[in-house]
Amino acid sequence: MQCSTCNEKAVITHPARCKTCFIHGFEERVWNTIERFSLIRPEERICVAASGGKDSLALLEILHTRYDVHALCVDEGIAGYRDQTIDDLKTFCEQRSIPLKLVSFADLGAQRLDAQNPDHPCSVCGVLRRKALMDYSQGYDVIATGHNLDDEAQSILMNLLRNQTHLLERLGPRTPAQEGIAARIKPFYTTPEREVRAYCLLKGITTNFSECPNVVKSFRWKVGEALNDMEVGRPGAKLAIVENFLKKYYRPQQAIASSQTCTRCAGPSSHELCRACRLIVVNN
Repeated sequence: MQCSTCNEKAVITHPARCKTCFIHGFEERVWNTIERFSLIRPEERICVAASGGKDSLALLEILHTRYDVHALCVDEGIAGYRDQTIDDLKTFCEQRSIPLKLVSFADLGAQRLDAQNPDHPCSVCGVLRRKALMDYSQGYDVIATGHNLDDEAQSILMNLLRNQTHLLERLGPRTPAQEGIAARIKPFYTTPEREVRAYCLLKGITTNFSECPNVVKSFRWKVGEALNDMEVGRPGAKLAIVENFLKKYYRPQQAIASSQTCTRCAGPSSHELCRACRLIVVNN
């Protein structure tokens, strides 16, 4: 099969692309997404939330060619999984001279995730990871995450299925900064997960492609499987969900206001203690 752009041998199908054309097209989509949604401004300091998985390594690979980026990794404490991805991340950052900071749940005063043994590990992990990113990204203007098109379609559908439409304002390619909290940006917002994987393979980015062992316990996994089935029968379904969300719900300049602050950490909260601090207090 020949590349539909240059007639070289194709390595990717649907559409057919050779290695050079695929990599160029992939990176151009990311730059176009950054421009379309005004994700990065010239004066902003960038912190990339990096796990060592395919999405965060691909994001670092692209952003570090144009920006002065720093990587921040949160070690949740998942034996046999996170330690492998952290090794990949350390090697990657050393090879590209990208500054890397490692933090753990212990730095928040919480137990490692394995020790907590929660019924819903992904919910607990998500809350504490967000808290760690918020606390240890002080001094940066934006936190860039590797959330891709599949992730965003899942998040939108999850909130709709749970009738949590009020949470949709927290989604989108750029979430405005709050006092003391950096803006969140998602340069892979319109990029399918399968293309991120292909990009890593073609660029020779070494990473462990295994999923977190807790993922099959999550509601997100079930929604993701349903969306994958939908995409097979109706190609473009995930992109349609995201584009419709952008038209109806996305308000890039609307800051997310909190009615009060947490009495323990002073972070934004709708209760006396934020969700992260409630978890930390309960587990200690």
